[in-house]
Amino acid sequence: MEISYKKVGDYYIPEMVFPNAKPDKNIGKYGRLRLNYLKHNHMDIYTILLMDDKLNEHLLEIEKEAKEQVKILVENMCKKENVTEKLKENNQMEWVKLMNNFKIIAEEIVEKELIFC
Repeated sequence: MEISYKKVGDYYIPEMVFPNAKPDKNIGKYGRLRLNYLKHNHMDIYTILLMDDKLNEHLLEIEKEAKEQVKILVENMCKKENVTEKLKENNQMEWVKLMNNFKIIAEEIVEKELIFC
């Protein structure tokens, strides 16, 4: 492997090219949150992942894991609060309200424990 240099003023700077410098477009909501968090709060981790060409892999894994955790948390809250399909049939607005609340709570938990850590 040969390194090429570019002269800038009086200095020679290595021309480094990262194959996947741009994140994949399919990283999703949680992947984008993680990317933004790393760029603004942990530039060291972001740079290491980028240089090792593992940034996209990391973001896709975060997306997958976050979605799964939100799903599990919402299911557990539904069981605990006895929110069933029967409630959906009988009182749809109440069911929607509860499900939205459960999703918001689950997303806050996942963001705190998985995304912003």
